Parts: sequence; C-alpha cells; structure tokens
Amino acid sequence: MAAFLPELAREAGSAAYADGASSVDLNRAGVDSLLRVSEDHGLATDVHEPLKALLDARSAAGHGRDSFSSVFELLRARRTPRG
Repeated sequence: MAAFLPELAREAGSAAYADGASSVDLNRAGVDSLLRVSEDHGLATDVHEPLKALLDARSAAGHGRDSFSSVFELLRARRTPRG
C-alpha cells in the first residue's frame, strides 16, 4: 500500500481520476467484504465505516469507475478555511 501512495497523491493533486488502477467501486466491494467479515467475527467496524461512506458517496455521484484517490474530492469539499 505504501508504494501506491505517491500515485494516489499525484492523481489527487492533478484531479485526474479516470485512469486509476483501483476504482471506487472495486474498493467499495473490498470494504464491504471487510466490514462483513469483521461483523461476523465480532470485530469493530468503526474504523472502516467512514471510508465506506465516502466510497458510497462517490459511487452514488457517478464516480464509481474513477480512481480510489477521487475520494479526496469529498474531503476537499469539507475543508473549512482557517481564520
């Protein structure tokens, strides 16, 4: 995962998400599975639930085929100016 971070940063910095290797919908499926397995084994899911919500929001907005890094757009939209 650490080796993938520079690519995610490049995509987020340029807001170019169309050619990413790991799509929002692919990651949604993975996080869904992780949550289900965690619940089945009595493990906490609170760490992954916010990520699931972000992935769901991007997919619902029509960005399911975009790169995982496009989730940054939701975080950027929530940023409040310092003052």
